[in-house]
Amino acid sequence: MINWKAITKTKKMEKRIIVLGGTGLVGKALQRIMPKAKYFGSGLYDLTSQSDVDHLFIENPCDVVINLDEIVSGIEDNILRPCDHFTENVFINTFVIDSARRYNVSRCISILSTCAYPDIAKSYPLLESQIFEDIPTKTNFSYGYAKRMAAVQTLATNEQYGTKFSYLIPSNIF
Repeated sequence: MINWKAITKTKKMEKRIIVLGGTGLVGKALQRIMPKAKYFGSGLYDLTSQSDVDHLFIENPCDVVINLDEIVSGIEDNILRPCDHFTENVFINTFVIDSARRYNVSRCISILSTCAYPDIAKSYPLLESQIFEDIPTKTNFSYGYAKRMAAVQTLATNEQYGTKFSYLIPSNIF
């Protein structure tokens, strides 16, 4: 369980938090828990654009970024537009995580998806350590890999730059 109080407060001051994808299902739930955070939907900044993401961080200095934003749709659309889903989600993750580092954000929390897990796991219940064991299901293949890339980038950023970024893989958001 996440200690949201620890994320939102320091000893001397309240942290400045922005939530990207903050008008969706999870964002609306967070608004009840963290009402002082700034919530951004998909209309104000295009997170698939590096310049827009830079503007976001320049115009909204923050200590914590919670990245809920993603391009997601139903299975049929995932099958019909696999390249679009992969590319757009990789851009969002890449630009947000790298910009969080460049703008000295202390915490960047990315939300992944169970679609990133292998189609057929070696054991159940699924463990975080299983995320890279095999390929995602065919119907969510490119979307699943894009979400995995957020995990890879988070781990690589922490290793190279000493950041304390993290990712969560909720088993079910409903």
